[in-house]
Amino acid sequence: MTGVKKATSTDLDAIVAIENACFTDDRFSRRQLGYLITKAQGACFIISRNNSVKAYISVIYKNNTSNLRIYSIAVLPEARGRGFGQMLIDKSKTFAREQHCSKITLEVKTTNAGALALYKKNGFQINGIIPNYYHDGTAAYHMILNLK
Repeated sequence: MTGVKKATSTDLDAIVAIENACFTDDRFSRRQLGYLITKAQGACFIISRNNSVKAYISVIYKNNTSNLRIYSIAVLPEARGRGFGQMLIDKSKTFAREQHCSKITLEVKTTNAGALALYKKNGFQINGIIPNYYHDGTAAYHMILNLK
């Protein structure tokens, strides 16, 4: 059974493994991921299949703002193409509405064609370019999805 559920500290090892499998220089440390799961203002959601975590998304927001930020999203390479990214985007939209947020923002590597296609398919629009955003000097697109 595949479903999206809120991550807990018991999911940390699996989330760290996903992070390490998906990213190199620009990945979060175990400590940062632990903070995102247990202390950050937001939520971390996972998708499991066969009792194994295959994907996660971390979203954050601040009180008194209307903005939810997708902080990180990752799907294990061997689990891609199964709709997990879409399920996580759908969950972030639902969570944003529950928190009374009117928009979702994110940054994405300008060279990440797969992620860009997913975001554009979901109505995200490029709002600007951030030069040298990533460790390797690659720029990022700042993207926004208006929910209203």
